[in-house]
Amino acid sequence: MNSILSAMNSIGILVRNYTSNRLQLSVNNTAISLDRLDEAHQTLLTETKNLIDFICQSLTLYANDQTQNIEAIAGSLKELAGAAEFLGSTTQQHALLQTAQFIQEQLEQSQPFNTDQIHCIFNVLAGIDMLVDNLKNKQPVLQSMFNVALSSSQQLQKKAA
Repeated sequence: MNSILSAMNSIGILVRNYTSNRLQLSVNNTAISLDRLDEAHQTLLTETKNLIDFICQSLTLYANDQTQNIEAIAGSLKELAGAAEFLGSTTQQHALLQTAQFIQEQLEQSQPFNTDQIHCIFNVLAGIDMLVDNLKNKQPVLQSMFNVALSSSQQLQKKAA
């Protein structure tokens, strides 16, 4: 069984050698089949995309009707931050965590969100959305999109202060 796993991983490593470094997944445990790792990665990307869509729909409904319940968004953003960490984007992770903290504080103080704040939240979500799309399509990931997300989350923190 180990020889089959070793052979399959060797094929996977060969493929990775001909793939751009920016598109490769890090392998931390060689006892796991690379096929399984790739499968888990694709599942994570799909679930992350679904969660982004859920948050965007919730925010859009809230923007149109501020009586909509958006309490689940802070927790969902924390889940996205975990996905960003797994995907190797600590900048995006920090932006998502800061945004989740801002939303949680606003909700605890029963403060409504204004249009500018909602736009900043969408900017943060756009960063993780672009990351997921680029990874799904095996395209290079640009650091500048994370900078926009981080800057937007910092704007939210300044508005809360």
